[in-house]
Amino acid sequence: MPQRIAIVGTGPTGIYTLKALADLGLARAVTLFEGGPQAGRGMPYAPGQNTPEMLANIGSIEIPPLGQSYLDWLEGAGAGRLADYGLGPEVVDERAFLPRLLLGDWFADELAGLVQATGARVLTGAEVVDVKPGAGEVRLVWRQDGALHEAEFDRVVLATGHVWPEQDQAAVGRFTSPWPAMALGDVGAETVGILGSSLSAIDAALALACAQGRFERVKGELDYIGDPGSEGLRMVMLSRNGLLPEADFWCPLPYEPLVVCTDEALAKARGLGSKGLLDRVFALMKAEITLADPGFAARRYLGKARVEDFPALVFGRRKKMDAFDWAEANLAETLANHKAQKVVGWRYAILRLHEEVGALLPAMTAADRTRFERFLKPVFTDNYAAVPPLSIERLLALHRAGRLRVLAMGENYRLRPASSGVTLACKAGRFRFSVFVDARGQGKRGQGQWPFPTMRAMLGRGAGPMDLDGAFRPKGMGRVHVLALPWLLERNPFVQGIGASRDLAARVAAAVAVENAMIPAEGPGSLGLWAKQRAGSRWA
Repeated sequence: MPQRIAIVGTGPTGIYTLKALADLGLARAVTLFEGGPQAGRGMPYAPGQNTPEMLANIGSIEIPPLGQSYLDWLEGAGAGRLADYGLGPEVVDERAFLPRLLLGDWFADELAGLVQATGARVLTGAEVVDVKPGAGEVRLVWRQDGALHEAEFDRVVLATGHVWPEQDQAAVGRFTSPWPAMALGDVGAETVGILGSSLSAIDAALALACAQGRFERVKGELDYIGDPGSEGLRMVMLSRNGLLPEADFWCPLPYEPLVVCTDEALAKARGLGSKGLLDRVFALMKAEITLADPGFAARRYLGKARVEDFPALVFGRRKKMDAFDWAEANLAETLANHKAQKVVGWRYAILRLHEEVGALLPAMTAADRTRFERFLKPVFTDNYAAVPPLSIERLLALHRAGRLRVLAMGENYRLRPASSGVTLACKAGRFRFSVFVDARGQGKRGQGQWPFPTMRAMLGRGAGPMDLDGAFRPKGMGRVHVLALPWLLERNPFVQGIGASRDLAARVAAAVAVENAMIPAEGPGSLGLWAKQRAGSRWA
């Protein structure tokens, strides 16, 4: 009898889970639960949550195929959708950064194909409100059409995606996140503070700007033209260091293998124990970066650097320049490098290092995890969170139009609610914003914030990260797999992204196959090898 499997969530992680199960012949009795009206998109790619101006910062070349690749879909069935976003076939390229809504169309089509091929059942408007693990089954409780329903499953995969703080309706002019983006369309021509300066903050700025104007390219340069009456719209991105993200740089894909920080070298560093692990790994990092870009290493005195020196070493010159001057220079360099297919060695080395180093975080001491968070993670995040060049062009256009600036708050700042919006006190002075948007992106959540009451009671009262095994199962709940992003970030800080969704799904499918005696736990064709073949080694 086939295993009854429930997948809660039909965004990328849920879709890749169905695909991974189907690849192993385990998708013969799958039910997918979607709380919203449409299955197959997830919050980052859903209409209403996003606007057409919001770009995916990933191209087809980096997106794991489902029934077909994103590029094949764009050149085939999806070609007719391009016009919906004001695009022509000339933009289709394996590295093109296209609207997130268009990527959502692909996900929805691919899910429909998988459902047809597997016979999976999809329930929309079905909000799962409780998960009750038992010894031989898991009981799921959901609300649909105003009524509560229950059913038993042999296994449950919780792929519930992003979670944002609920909007306080009494908090006039204060938004706890940029989503749904449509809500920002009601903001008037006011002074807006946007907390953050990365992709989420760019989304907020574009949603606000495009609700009150448009972008036009004139003689090769992109301009922002505000609507009549929008002259009062002034946006300020608020960040600790006053930096803007850089434009996504060209590099070989898939990644070239690391030379110094090999699996063997990192395993050896880990094998020497938790004490000093971060410093041993940083020494390997420095050697890898030096090999990739000796000129950079010499200019920045990388050989003598400590972990604590790394942010200043990477960001020092950038912090001394005006954020928009740097952005303009970086954009020109990036576009030239894309055209010439030129690799900036140190950037590419850091990009390839971040997941390998992040995977060692659980093995580090608490003190080293704190050092990692403070000194290495900001560099890694800035590197892999580079944004589409068009997004930088739009920020520059808004700045030239006098609609956008960046404020460096420093480490010590205070935000206080006002009758509308907030007041800010920081090293740069005191400021009042009539509208405030928290755009810092997805934050970590602890087990005390877990939304399903029965599981939360079983987990205990601790506020820390959920204790999960290699297949993302909580202790004592061997039939439940937690792939809910906010609850994975504490131990896996770089788990976000479409590639990570595929990786997580592969690990879960492999674990299900092992328990069904379809593949061995160890040896040739084993769990670890199967997952590595489909997901890389980072979760093994």
